[in-house]
Amino acid sequence: MGFRATWKEDLQATTAEMIFGIPIRLPGEYLCRSKRSADPVTFVGRPGNQCSLSHFRHHGQHTIFARRDLGTCSHVFLRTDFLKKGLQPPYEIPYKVFDRTKKVFRILRHAKNVSVSIDRLKCA
Repeated sequence: MGFRATWKEDLQATTAEMIFGIPIRLPGEYLCRSKRSADPVTFVGRPGNQCSLSHFRHHGQHTIFARRDLGTCSHVFLRTDFLKKGLQPPYEIPYKVFDRTKKVFRILRHAKNVSVSIDRLKCA
């Protein structure tokens, strides 16, 4: 970039001006000089004054979606989360519900009490 921006006395132009028809900007020309003081004592106290408070997003605080019938049903289907082949069903056989909370159900699966998230359940 230095060769293209170098002034040629015999041509009365730079190489970039000859090629592009206009002068190119060098990286230092993109920034303008600040009129603010560079005194370290005042500079340290100022950043808080120039920064505004931003509104933070709360990605983890959302309401849980649950079907209404899921709170009253006695049996639920359990979704299988492994890779399925061709025509395999997405849900296993219905299981009996023993206990439920807002997010977790306890079901009887293969003669054992298992805790399962409601994200994997569907009312039977």
